[in-house]
Amino acid sequence: MVMEYAAGSQDYFWVRPGNYYLYKNIEKNYWHFHDSDFHFTFGFAVDGAISDSKTLLEAKINDYAKTNLGIPISFRPLLDNLRTNKENEAFFMDAFKQFTEKVFNLNAVEKRIDAMVDLISEDVYSDLHLERISNFSGPELQVFNYNETYFESQVKDVDAQPGQINCFPIKYWIKTRQESLVQQLGITIPNKINTPLGYYEPAVHKVKEEMEGNIENGGNTIFTHQGLIYIIILSFIFFI
Repeated sequence: MVMEYAAGSQDYFWVRPGNYYLYKNIEKNYWHFHDSDFHFTFGFAVDGAISDSKTLLEAKINDYAKTNLGIPISFRPLLDNLRTNKENEAFFMDAFKQFTEKVFNLNAVEKRIDAMVDLISEDVYSDLHLERISNFSGPELQVFNYNETYFESQVKDVDAQPGQINCFPIKYWIKTRQESLVQQLGITIPNKINTPLGYYEPAVHKVKEEMEGNIENGGNTIFTHQGLIYIIILSFIFFI
Protein backbone atom coordinates (compact mmCIF):
# COMPACT_ATOMS: atom_id res chain seq x y z
CA MET A 1 0.00 0.00 0.00
CA VAL A 2 2.87 2.37 0.75
CA MET A 3 4.38 1.83 -2.68
CA GLU A 4 0.99 2.11 -4.36
CA TYR A 5 0.45 5.57 -2.89
CA ALA A 6 4.03 6.74 -3.44
CA ALA A 7 4.07 5.67 -7.09
CA GLY A 8 0.52 6.85 -7.78
CA SER A 9 -0.91 3.62 -9.12
CA GLN A 10 -4.34 4.26 -10.60
CA ASP A 11 -5.17 0.70 -11.66
CA TYR A 12 -4.60 -1.08 -8.39
CA PHE A 13 -6.31 -1.95 -5.10
CA TRP A 14 -6.42 1.32 -3.14
CA VAL A 15 -7.76 3.52 -5.94
CA ARG A 16 -9.61 1.16 -8.25
CA PRO A 17 -10.17 -1.12 -6.15
CA GLY A 18 -9.10 -4.26 -7.95
CA ASN A 19 -6.19 -6.17 -9.45
CA TYR A 20 -5.21 -8.15 -6.39
CA TYR A 21 -5.50 -11.70 -5.09
CA LEU A 22 -6.03 -13.10 -1.61
CA TYR A 23 -4.53 -16.45 -0.74
CA LYS A 24 -4.88 -18.30 2.54
CA ASN A 25 -2.26 -20.75 3.69
CA ILE A 26 -4.50 -23.31 5.38
CA GLU A 27 -1.68 -25.06 7.21
CA LYS A 28 -0.41 -21.85 8.83
CA ASN A 29 -3.79 -20.08 8.97
CA TYR A 30 -2.16 -17.06 7.32
CA TRP A 31 -3.53 -14.75 4.62
CA HIS A 32 -1.40 -13.41 1.77
CA PHE A 33 -2.15 -10.31 -0.31
CA HIS A 34 -0.82 -10.48 -3.88
CA ASP A 35 -0.87 -7.29 -5.92
CA SER A 36 -0.87 -7.08 -9.71
CA ASP A 37 -1.21 -4.66 -12.63
CA PHE A 38 1.18 -1.93 -11.52
CA HIS A 39 1.89 -0.35 -14.91
CA PHE A 40 0.00 2.97 -14.66
CA THR A 41 2.36 4.57 -12.14
CA PHE A 42 4.86 7.41 -11.61
CA GLY A 43 2.73 9.97 -13.40
CA PHE A 44 1.81 7.87 -16.41
CA ALA A 45 -1.84 7.82 -17.47
CA VAL A 46 -3.87 7.63 -20.67
CA ASP A 47 -7.03 9.28 -21.93
CA GLY A 48 -10.10 7.75 -20.37
CA ALA A 49 -8.28 6.61 -17.24
CA ILE A 50 -10.19 6.64 -13.95
CA SER A 51 -8.14 9.53 -12.63
CA ASP A 52 -5.54 11.87 -14.07
CA SER A 53 -2.07 11.72 -12.58
CA LYS A 54 -2.17 15.27 -11.21
CA THR A 55 -5.16 14.38 -9.02
CA LEU A 56 -3.30 11.36 -7.64
CA LEU A 57 -0.16 13.42 -7.05
CA GLU A 58 -2.02 16.05 -5.03
CA ALA A 59 -4.00 13.56 -2.92
CA LYS A 60 -3.10 13.02 0.72
CA ILE A 61 -2.77 9.53 2.18
CA ASN A 62 -6.19 9.52 3.83
CA ASP A 63 -7.91 10.92 0.73
CA TYR A 64 -6.23 8.66 -1.79
CA ALA A 65 -9.22 6.41 -2.49
CA LYS A 66 -11.42 9.46 -3.13
CA THR A 67 -9.50 10.29 -6.32
CA ASN A 68 -11.46 7.62 -8.18
CA LEU A 69 -14.58 9.61 -9.02
CA GLY A 70 -16.00 6.64 -10.91
CA ILE A 71 -16.50 4.77 -7.63
CA PRO A 72 -18.30 7.04 -5.14
CA ILE A 73 -17.67 4.68 -2.21
CA SER A 74 -14.11 5.34 -1.02
CA PHE A 75 -14.18 2.85 1.87
CA ARG A 76 -11.75 -0.04 1.35
CA PRO A 77 -12.66 -2.64 4.03
CA LEU A 78 -9.57 -4.77 3.49
CA LEU A 79 -7.30 -1.83 4.33
CA ASP A 80 -9.46 0.54 6.35
CA ASN A 81 -10.57 -2.07 8.88
CA LEU A 82 -6.93 -2.91 9.60
CA ARG A 83 -6.13 0.77 10.06
CA THR A 84 -8.71 1.15 12.83
CA ASN A 85 -6.33 -0.79 15.06
CA LYS A 86 -3.87 1.68 16.63
CA GLU A 87 -0.92 -0.68 16.41
CA ASN A 88 -1.61 -1.41 12.75
CA GLU A 89 -1.94 2.30 11.95
CA ALA A 90 1.31 3.11 13.77
CA PHE A 91 3.07 0.36 11.82
CA PHE A 92 1.57 1.67 8.56
CA MET A 93 2.71 5.26 9.18
CA ASP A 94 6.15 4.08 10.27
CA ALA A 95 6.44 2.14 7.01
CA PHE A 96 5.67 5.38 5.15
CA LYS A 97 8.35 7.22 7.13
CA GLN A 98 11.05 4.59 6.66
CA PHE A 99 10.21 4.23 2.98
CA THR A 100 10.36 7.97 2.33
CA GLU A 101 13.53 8.63 4.32
CA LYS A 102 15.53 5.69 2.95
CA VAL A 103 14.09 4.83 -0.46
CA PHE A 104 11.53 7.12 -2.05
CA ASN A 105 13.46 10.36 -2.49
CA LEU A 106 15.81 11.74 -5.11
CA ASN A 107 18.83 11.60 -2.81
CA ALA A 108 18.41 7.83 -2.75
CA VAL A 109 17.28 6.99 -6.27
CA GLU A 110 18.42 9.73 -8.67
CA LYS A 111 21.76 8.08 -9.43
CA ARG A 112 20.00 4.76 -9.97
CA ILE A 113 17.64 6.41 -12.45
CA ASP A 114 20.60 7.97 -14.25
CA ALA A 115 22.30 4.57 -14.39
CA MET A 116 19.24 3.02 -16.00
CA VAL A 117 19.09 5.87 -18.52
CA ASP A 118 22.73 5.24 -19.41
CA LEU A 119 21.91 1.59 -19.92
CA ILE A 120 18.89 2.00 -22.22
CA SER A 121 19.40 5.35 -23.99
CA GLU A 122 21.29 3.96 -26.98
CA ASP A 123 18.53 1.43 -27.65
CA VAL A 124 15.85 4.09 -27.19
CA TYR A 125 17.44 6.42 -29.73
CA SER A 126 17.83 3.54 -32.16
CA ASP A 127 14.24 2.34 -31.75
CA LEU A 128 12.86 5.79 -32.52
CA HIS A 129 14.17 5.47 -36.07
CA LEU A 130 13.03 1.93 -36.82
CA GLU A 131 10.94 1.44 -39.93
CA ARG A 132 7.25 1.07 -39.24
CA ILE A 133 6.06 -2.47 -39.99
CA SER A 134 2.34 -2.40 -39.23
CA ASN A 135 0.03 -1.21 -42.02
CA PHE A 136 -2.88 -0.57 -39.66
CA SER A 137 -4.58 2.75 -40.36
CA GLY A 138 -7.93 2.47 -38.57
CA PRO A 139 -9.63 5.22 -36.57
CA GLU A 140 -8.19 3.81 -33.32
CA LEU A 141 -4.64 4.51 -34.48
CA GLN A 142 -2.74 6.98 -32.32
CA VAL A 143 0.57 8.42 -33.46
CA PHE A 144 2.56 9.89 -30.58
CA ASN A 145 5.68 10.97 -32.50
CA TYR A 146 8.00 10.51 -29.54
CA ASN A 147 11.56 11.74 -30.08
CA GLU A 148 14.90 12.06 -28.28
CA THR A 149 13.90 15.34 -26.64
CA TYR A 150 10.76 13.79 -25.16
CA PHE A 151 12.70 10.82 -23.79
CA GLU A 152 15.36 13.01 -22.21
CA SER A 153 12.70 15.23 -20.66
CA GLN A 154 10.95 12.23 -19.13
CA VAL A 155 14.08 10.85 -17.50
CA LYS A 156 15.96 14.04 -16.58
CA ASP A 157 13.53 16.89 -15.82
CA VAL A 158 12.66 17.66 -12.20
CA ASP A 159 9.91 20.11 -13.16
CA ALA A 160 6.64 19.67 -15.04
CA GLN A 161 5.28 21.72 -17.92
CA PRO A 162 2.68 24.42 -17.10
CA GLY A 163 -0.79 22.90 -17.04
CA GLN A 164 0.49 19.34 -17.30
CA ILE A 165 -1.84 16.72 -15.76
CA ASN A 166 -0.44 13.42 -17.07
CA CYS A 167 2.78 11.68 -18.11
CA PHE A 168 5.02 13.58 -15.72
CA PRO A 169 8.82 13.12 -15.74
CA ILE A 170 9.71 10.42 -13.25
CA LYS A 171 12.06 12.64 -11.23
CA TYR A 172 9.37 15.32 -10.94
CA TRP A 173 6.90 12.74 -9.66
CA ILE A 174 9.29 11.40 -7.03
CA LYS A 175 10.37 14.89 -5.92
CA THR A 176 6.79 16.15 -5.61
CA ARG A 177 5.54 13.04 -3.83
CA GLN A 178 8.48 13.03 -1.42
CA GLU A 179 7.78 16.69 -0.56
CA SER A 180 4.15 15.83 0.14
CA LEU A 181 5.12 12.87 2.34
CA VAL A 182 7.64 14.97 4.25
CA GLN A 183 4.88 17.45 5.07
CA GLN A 184 2.27 14.82 5.92
CA LEU A 185 4.57 12.72 8.10
CA GLY A 186 6.60 15.50 9.73
CA ILE A 187 9.96 14.08 8.66
CA THR A 188 13.08 15.28 6.85
CA ILE A 189 15.07 13.69 4.05
CA PRO A 190 18.73 13.13 5.01
CA ASN A 191 21.35 14.50 2.64
CA LYS A 192 23.23 11.22 2.90
CA ILE A 193 21.08 8.12 2.74
CA ASN A 194 21.77 5.51 5.41
CA THR A 195 22.54 2.21 3.70
CA PRO A 196 23.27 -0.34 6.45
CA LEU A 197 22.40 -3.20 4.11
CA GLY A 198 24.58 -1.87 1.30
CA TYR A 199 23.43 -0.80 -2.14
CA TYR A 200 23.60 -1.99 -5.71
CA GLU A 201 25.96 -0.25 -8.13
CA PRO A 202 25.11 -1.13 -11.76
CA ALA A 203 28.08 -2.47 -13.71
CA VAL A 204 27.40 -0.05 -16.57
CA HIS A 205 28.06 2.88 -14.22
CA LYS A 206 31.29 1.39 -12.90
CA VAL A 207 32.61 0.90 -16.42
CA LYS A 208 31.66 4.45 -17.41
CA GLU A 209 33.27 5.97 -14.31
CA GLU A 210 36.48 4.01 -14.80
CA MET A 211 36.65 4.98 -18.47
CA GLU A 212 36.14 8.66 -17.65
CA GLY A 213 38.65 8.45 -14.79
CA ASN A 214 41.36 7.03 -17.02
CA ILE A 215 40.75 9.61 -19.72
CA GLU A 216 40.86 12.49 -17.22
CA ASN A 217 44.06 11.14 -15.65
CA GLY A 218 45.76 10.86 -19.02
CA GLY A 219 46.76 7.26 -18.37
CA ASN A 220 48.42 5.12 -21.01
CA THR A 221 45.74 2.45 -20.66
CA ILE A 222 42.14 3.12 -21.58
CA PHE A 223 40.66 0.70 -19.05
CA THR A 224 41.71 -0.63 -15.69
CA HIS A 225 41.94 -4.38 -15.30
CA GLN A 226 38.68 -4.41 -13.34
CA GLY A 227 37.00 -2.19 -15.93
CA LEU A 228 38.06 -4.54 -18.71
CA ILE A 229 36.50 -7.47 -16.86
CA TYR A 230 33.21 -5.56 -16.60
CA ILE A 231 33.25 -4.86 -20.33
CA ILE A 232 33.85 -8.53 -21.14
CA ILE A 233 30.95 -9.54 -18.88
CA LEU A 234 28.64 -6.98 -20.48
CA SER A 235 29.68 -8.19 -23.92
CA PHE A 236 28.62 -11.72 -23.05
CA ILE A 237 25.29 -10.46 -21.70
CA PHE A 238 24.41 -8.36 -24.73
CA PHE A 239 25.79 -10.43 -27.59
CA ILE A 240 25.43 -14.09 -26.65
